[in-house]
Amino acid sequence: MAYNEYAPRQRIATFHQLWFVPKGRLYEKREVKVQERAYATDEIRRMLKKAGLRLLKSEIQRRTEGKPIRMLYLARKQTRIGKRNPTRVEKTFKPFKHGNSKLAEPP
Repeated sequence: MAYNEYAPRQRIATFHQLWFVPKGRLYEKREVKVQERAYATDEIRRMLKKAGLRLLKSEIQRRTEGKPIRMLYLARKQTRIGKRNPTRVEKTFKPFKHGNSKLAEPP
């Protein structure tokens, strides 16, 4: 059994799940509650910039009724290298995969 709720003022999504896990001949009841804070894309961009990260790609991970409800973001830390090229981005990162979504290094 599972249900979700969203508190728009606090921007908190809460996911509730009820699991029955086999333990020998019996089942153990486990209740799971996960909370996530929702952020707008412009807020994510500002936080990444403030942290010294560069957004490489964003992609919709999940939709409900045609509307995006979960996004994935791929960012990279910038390094300072010499005076001529002060913000060169490191070249040592590998493509990122998550579930059915694929985030890859831009061309």
